[in-house]
Amino acid sequence: MYMIRNMTEQDVLSVQQVAAETWHTTYEGIIPRPIQDAFLQQAYEESRLLQRLQHGFFYVVETEGTVEGFAHFSPVVNGMVTLYAIYIHPALQGKGVGTAFLQKLHEDVAGVEMIEVEVEQDNQIGIRFYEAKGFQVREIYEEDFDGHLLKTVKMYKVV
Repeated sequence: MYMIRNMTEQDVLSVQQVAAETWHTTYEGIIPRPIQDAFLQQAYEESRLLQRLQHGFFYVVETEGTVEGFAHFSPVVNGMVTLYAIYIHPALQGKGVGTAFLQKLHEDVAGVEMIEVEVEQDNQIGIRFYEAKGFQVREIYEEDFDGHLLKTVKMYKVV
C-alpha cells in the first residue's frame, strides 16, 4: 500500500535519494554517470528543491513512512501544466503510482486542460508510460545535455 501526499521540507533528503537512485537506474547506458551526478547535484540541491516546492505542485509517494518517489508539476498557465519530473523507485514501478500522481494533480488543481512532458527518447519505460496514459508526441529534438547529445521527446495530453 502506498500514499500520495504533498511534499514537505522534511522530505528533501528522501527526494534527493530517490532522484539519485532512479536517475542512475533510468539513464544507465543513456547518459554517462558523471553527467548524471553533476546534474543531480545541481538540480536536487536542497535550496533548489525548497524553491521548487514553492512553485507548482510537488508530490511524494510513501510506503510505510518511506518516500519512494515523487512528481513535480508546474503551476497552471493558460490551462497547461508541465510535468517537470516523475521518478518512482523501481520496486514500485508498474503498480499504479504514476497514474496516482496524475490523478492527484487532477483532484487538487482546477483549470488543467493539458499536461506537457519531455522525456529522453531512449527512456522507453517513460515513453511507454506516457503513451499508455494517452500522451502524444508533439516533437522530437536534439539537445546538448552538459556535452552529451540527447534526443528529447516532447509529449502532451489533453485532459
